[in-house]
Parts: sequence; structure tokens; C-alpha cells
Amino acid sequence: METVYLDHAATTPPDDEVLEAMEPYLKQHYGNAHSPHQFGRKANGAVESARQDIAEALGCTPSNIVFTSGGTESNNSIIKGVAQVAEGSEIVTSKAEHHAVLDAVEYCRNLGMKPIYLDPCPDGTVQTHQVADAINENTALVSLMHVNNELGSINPIPEIAALCQRENIPFHTDAVQSAGKVEIDLQNMPIDFLSLSGHKLHAPKGVGLMYLGNSETWTPWMHGGSQEANRRAGTLNVPGIMALAKAVVLGVGQLQRRTEHVLQLRRQLIGGLQDRLGDRFRVNGPQNGENTVPHILNLTFLDDQGSSVDGEILLMNLDMEGVCASSGSACASGAVEPSHVLQSIGLDREEAQSAVRFSLGKDNTEEQIEYTLDAIEKVLARLTS
Repeated sequence: METVYLDHAATTPPDDEVLEAMEPYLKQHYGNAHSPHQFGRKANGAVESARQDIAEALGCTPSNIVFTSGGTESNNSIIKGVAQVAEGSEIVTSKAEHHAVLDAVEYCRNLGMKPIYLDPCPDGTVQTHQVADAINENTALVSLMHVNNELGSINPIPEIAALCQRENIPFHTDAVQSAGKVEIDLQNMPIDFLSLSGHKLHAPKGVGLMYLGNSETWTPWMHGGSQEANRRAGTLNVPGIMALAKAVVLGVGQLQRRTEHVLQLRRQLIGGLQDRLGDRFRVNGPQNGENTVPHILNLTFLDDQGSSVDGEILLMNLDMEGVCASSGSACASGAVEPSHVLQSIGLDREEAQSAVRFSLGKDNTEEQIEYTLDAIEKVLARLTS
């Protein structure tokens, strides 16, 4: 039985080139990047070279890049860091954000901040006019994700960032799902803060970064050592940083080729479902491939009477057939509650619990998609007979 991995929005397998980039810093050059001896100098030089490579790929100044343990830390550090400077103001975000943003924003109530939660559109996006209506002289930060992790919706980040710049309001975007999938050019996008995670773009888990383009409105959240110019305490994960740099460079350099490949797989999957199931499935969120990345596809399957098939049961049966997908955010996979993202776009609890997310990757093949179609058809026949 073949095993098909279709959960790339949860995590991705590290590329061979990425593993090769980090391996010397696990075995030979294992020094602490802040040690003064030759081992430390070698590690520090590698870190600064990686910082330069990432900055060039993202279109920013190297000094604005701060390495972290991943997207959750970056989101928390940025949001809480702004809140510590601007106590008693408002933070604007959306109900469809990742919990790493929502919970950090909610925590800021302890600092006297007032969260403002925007309702996303039916396709999962937040539009510029919604932000314009929500901001005022008390707004300390607007935080909106670039790409939604459950729906694949692409927010109009350049337009929203430009609005915030005109109004002199700091803007943060969670780019965890967009890095390597959507063009990011910080030189021409007036973004003040950005979060990125390595394991979403074929680097290992446990490494990420935050872009600090407006440090005047921010103060460090983590304290301890003087690493990262006193902006993020903790011993640097040198092997992870080397892997992250390679993954970012590859992701940006191969963006068009990867996108075209995954888009073809998406069309094959949707077309195959239409041929085999007719109207016994529906797409949640963006329709017809508009305002969405090609690698995330959120679906609900229906029985012959038009009722939703339970998503968790469907996933367990697909897993037994060798197809690995998910019901949404991997960080919430143990939660009893249905997806807050799907509920935020109007699905009721039963509909939200029936949704399944297929997230495609650059290494998936047309043969794997065909196998997946066979597995879906087989499982649905078994569950709805």
C-alpha cells in the first residue's frame, strides 16, 4: 500500500539540500555563536551569512532579521512586544487567525489592550475597507495573516499594509503559510513586522524568524542573554538557522516552478472529485482558485442524502488507506471544539466538524493524487453504504 502525505500545511519534509546545509553545524562547527574562540567565530560567521541570504531573498536589511524558534514565538514576541510599549490601546486582528495570534492578542488584555476582532469574508479574507473602518487614533497594531492555514485564503496584505502606513499604525503579518508560496518583497511592502517558520517550507522544526522593520514601537518579550542584538535572548540554533536560510532561498528561487506544479495537482484533485463524486463534495473558503494559494484545499464530503460525512471518521479511514490529511490546524488537532476558522466564515458546528484539509507539496506526484482519489472514493463508499 502506498503512503501519500497531503498535510504540508501542518509541516513539510526537510529538503536534502537543507539537511546538507545544516549537517556541518551539527558535527564539525558546533560552537556557540556567541563564544569568542574559533568554534564560536565560525558559527557566528555562518549565522550572519544566513541572515544576509534570507534578507536578500525577502528584500530587507539583514539587521531587521531576528531568529526565533518558530512562528508561534515570533507571533507572541511581536504582538506582546508592541503591547508592552502601547499599553491601553487597541489591537485589530481577525477571527480567522491562527491561535498563536489570537491567544497572544487575548493575553494583551492583561496589559490594558483592547482586542478588535474582524469577521472574515465568506472566502476567509479580510478586506482593506474592513481594516479602514476598524482603525482609529487608539490603534496600536494591526495583525493579519498573509495566508490562512486552513482555507488557503490570501489576504490583500500590500494594500492593508499601505493603509496602515498612511495612518501611521504598525502592521504585522503572520507569513508562516505564505513564505515560499507567495511572493514576499519587504522592500516594496510596507510591513513593520513579519513572522516566519522553517518547518512550513522544508526546513526542520524549531527554527523561524521575525522581521522587525519598526522596532521603535516594539520592545523585547524574551529576556536573558544579549543574543540577536538584545532582541531575543537564548543560544542561537545555528544548524537550524543554516537550514532555514537554505529553505528560504530555495523556496523563493523555485517559487514559480513549485506553484505551477502544485496548481496542476490541485486541478487534478478537484477535477477527479468532480468526475467521481459529482456534487457530493464542496469547497470551503475561496472558490474557483481565486484569492487562494494552490496547496491548501478545504473540503466537505456529502453522502447520497446530502448530509455531511464526519471529518474525523473520514480522516481515520483515509489514513488506513495510506492517505494522510488533516481537519485543519495541527496545533488544534486534539481540540474537541470544531474549527474556529470555519465557524468564522459561517459554517455551523456540524459543517465545521465535517471539513477535511488536503495540503499539497512540491514533491507530491500525479500518481499520488490518482491514488488519493481512489482512496476517497473507496472510503466514502464504505462510510455511506
